[in-house]
Amino acid sequence: MNRFPQRVYESYSDIPPVLVQTLLFIENRTLLDPGKPYMNPAIEWNRLGKAAMEKVLSKMGSPRSVPGGSTLATQLEKLRHSPEGVTKNVWQKMHQMLSASLRSYLNGEQTFESRKNIVLNYFNALPLAAIPGFGEVIGLGDGMWAWYGVGFEDYNSLFFADADDLTKEEKEVRAEMFRRVLSLFIAQRRPSYYLKTTEGRLHLNQMTDSYLKILLRKGMISPDLHQPEYQMGTNLRRVAPEQAAVSFIDRKDANSVRTELLNLLQVNSLYDLDRFDLTVQTTFNREVQQAVTQVLQRLHDPGFIRKKGFEGFRLISGDPESIKYAVVLYERTPQGNLLRVQTDNVNMPLNINNGTKLELGSTAKLRVLINYLEIISDLYETYAGATSQELRQIPTPQRDTIKRWTLDYLANHPEATQRQLLEAAMQRRYSASTSERFFTGGGMHRFNNFDGKHEGLMMTLSEAFNHSVNLPYIRLMRDIVYYYAVRLPGNPTSMLDDPHDPRRLEYLSRFADMEGRQFMDQFYRKYVGKIGDELIREALKDRQTNPRRAAWIFRSIRPEASIEEFLAIRDIHIVPAPQDKIAAFNRAAIEPLNWQDRGYLASVHPLELWLVSYLYHNPGASMADWSGASAEVRQEVYRWLFKHRNKRAQDNRIWQVIEKDAFFEIHKAWRKVGYPFPSLVPSYATAIGSSADRPDALAELVGIILNDGIRMPMAHIEKIHFASGTPYETVIEREPAEGVRVISSEVAAVVHEAMVKVVEKGTARRVAGSMITSKGKVLTIGGKTGTGNNRIQVFGARGTLLESRTLNRTSTLVFFIGDQFFGTITVYVSGREASGHAFTSSLSAQLLRHLAPELQPLFDGQLPKV
Repeated sequence: MNRFPQRVYESYSDIPPVLVQTLLFIENRTLLDPGKPYMNPAIEWNRLGKAAMEKVLSKMGSPRSVPGGSTLATQLEKLRHSPEGVTKNVWQKMHQMLSASLRSYLNGEQTFESRKNIVLNYFNALPLAAIPGFGEVIGLGDGMWAWYGVGFEDYNSLFFADADDLTKEEKEVRAEMFRRVLSLFIAQRRPSYYLKTTEGRLHLNQMTDSYLKILLRKGMISPDLHQPEYQMGTNLRRVAPEQAAVSFIDRKDANSVRTELLNLLQVNSLYDLDRFDLTVQTTFNREVQQAVTQVLQRLHDPGFIRKKGFEGFRLISGDPESIKYAVVLYERTPQGNLLRVQTDNVNMPLNINNGTKLELGSTAKLRVLINYLEIISDLYETYAGATSQELRQIPTPQRDTIKRWTLDYLANHPEATQRQLLEAAMQRRYSASTSERFFTGGGMHRFNNFDGKHEGLMMTLSEAFNHSVNLPYIRLMRDIVYYYAVRLPGNPTSMLDDPHDPRRLEYLSRFADMEGRQFMDQFYRKYVGKIGDELIREALKDRQTNPRRAAWIFRSIRPEASIEEFLAIRDIHIVPAPQDKIAAFNRAAIEPLNWQDRGYLASVHPLELWLVSYLYHNPGASMADWSGASAEVRQEVYRWLFKHRNKRAQDNRIWQVIEKDAFFEIHKAWRKVGYPFPSLVPSYATAIGSSADRPDALAELVGIILNDGIRMPMAHIEKIHFASGTPYETVIEREPAEGVRVISSEVAAVVHEAMVKVVEKGTARRVAGSMITSKGKVLTIGGKTGTGNNRIQVFGARGTLLESRTLNRTSTLVFFIGDQFFGTITVYVSGREASGHAFTSSLSAQLLRHLAPELQPLFDGQLPKV
């Protein structure tokens, strides 16, 4: 529960009587007069009349301050409903009085109980300004804690105690507590002034002393609450006390719901959300959530790891403290996909399931497979009615192997159904050989399989999916890219065979602009925030600069500079005599040279030189500024590429543009089924996870498969109850949801079957048969595993590996259980610690198997709400 204020009185009887009497004496003396059972607490006619008269006198020039005419009831209405808690005019005051009157008589003509509730609400709604380290302070309880560091029970228990039972020291403390409470009653009149300014605090002390004397003289307090020999200042704090550390692990579900509420209610911050009067019924199963969380936390215990079979080959072998685990589980219902469990063992606000971007390895094959089968399905819809002869005569681009295979299959099997075609597509064979090099993503790449025993085999896509073999899916991704590439406007792949195609110039220009921007983005990060000579020193830095090179760099950046300014630049790498520098400066005549030539002579990328020069002469220039100004120079430095004798180099660059456009189309297909990011890495390596994913988004993908190809809403919340017990009470409940078909029913069925085989005889065999209801029914499980080993490798000349550094390691299982439940299990290690681990997707599969007893209440329909 997130309650604001945090420290409140639950009922009128919980408030110490002496504090009630004090508040009423200061603010509203007749409010609880038992002799007036029908009294309207919104109006005190004497008080209102006096305030009105003083207001008239002030208009006539009276210097006296105007007293307020508000009762506690109208003050509450002002705090609740007036903008900024301020009464702007007479009409607002009338509205406050009318609203307070109506509220008081809601339960009948006798108002005594309503008046007690006014006191209770006022104690809990005192506006006491904001304090650093906590924020806005509302209510006496939070006020005593934030401004004085006093616990709620600490001062209340003293006021309820019998004075005769207190020691002298306890009486002194009680007197101090009373003085502090009194000061906050007074401070609410001008909280920011009294509590936060030096002058206001002095004034508050004086007023508190005055009121103590009056209260004692009037007999409102006993003498032991006013001890002149023990009067302290208010001792207000400057910052709030430190709060007890919050376990983010225990609040993963609550924080997930709060984040969802921000979107639903269009609230800007959690701070604002905490000020809403609402109760939320979530979709979580509290008992299962807690049980799963406890298991994840115990996975840092070496004894537990050994006892439960998490230690060993392809499981935990490194430091268990560095491993992070995350689980997300949904249930299909008529109201949509309801989140039942979402937890991890990371004691931070970060939620691994929906707040990360991770390389999840071969789970990407699931997205590739769906994309591929949807292509086959679309081709079936287009050509299923054609005759064999017509199908064989349909022209097909050479690179469009998917279409060619589909047409051949339909020509040879004219009676085939869509399901039969898709099942046949799963039996297409691809090589698992690692010997081929692939030009993709702007360079030549070689890919490996996880298990060397598959080297050189010809495997069906079904077999490769079961055993998570990479190379067949790399080659399948290549076919998919070609499928989309030949369907781009004008089939740009045809220009690769025609050196005279006029479109080549357009694509080369696009490449120059595209790669030029990439280089300049890198350079800008190097120089951002630097100005003047700082830019030049950064350009000279770490380049083993000799005078000749330094001169070309300097004059390219500052062609208007004098030789004296060049000599004034100090750099530790330039140590020869001044005359050598002068000679180098004179020889570096840049006027007749373009930026390509200047870069060559300076041994610096020409775009880097141009950018430094631009930033030097345009201090404060933004990325948009230099991006627009560099359009022409980006084309200039690639002019060499436009010459016909460089056809092979041209073809490589043209293909990079075509490939990027094709991946733009692939991304559309992936987004349709819930891919969470705005782009894909234009590389075949996307088939094995290089474009990253998010565990929660993978779970949604499996939900689509489980729901026959229909994408349903993903829900955290079932009911929201606003302002209970008020005239504004509103209840919003989730209704049966309508889904959107995003893949065909036949594709969903084939993928469902493929995922079942992964569990029955593939990489997720560990979980086979593990999910059983209390009545002994074994639930069907399907899944897809993935192991991500994200590394940076640095190669030298001739391909020599100079450095290999692990960035992170992941193990993921995306799964469904029966026909209702689906989710993901993710294991993650980040940074240098990842190099000490060798776990694979076997670890996430082992964890799901171990969680079977914790998840069983879900399978049995035991779903208590949170």
